[in-house]
Amino acid sequence: MDKQKFQVKVGVAKLSVTLKNLMEDAGTDAPIPLPNMRGATLGTILELLYFIKTEENLQETHTKIHTKLSSLRGQELIDFITAVNFLD
Repeated sequence: MDKQKFQVKVGVAKLSVTLKNLMEDAGTDAPIPLPNMRGATLGTILELLYFIKTEENLQETHTKIHTKLSSLRGQELIDFITAVNFLD
């Protein structure tokens, strides 16, 4: 939608089944276009995936995710849910 670009570590991106499959098809060096997703929404999802991948303390991970999700409102929340369902 807004053509934002993100650089994501392969291990973080592979937490999403859809991104993992796209990387297997296109390779890890090729950009993966997600034209129907807002950059802010994708950024939030990637941030949460990063928390999951890197945080050793499960309680801290849960707290960070809860805090982030609690801040989403209205269309932002709808966009987030739609994007998460797509990214699997």
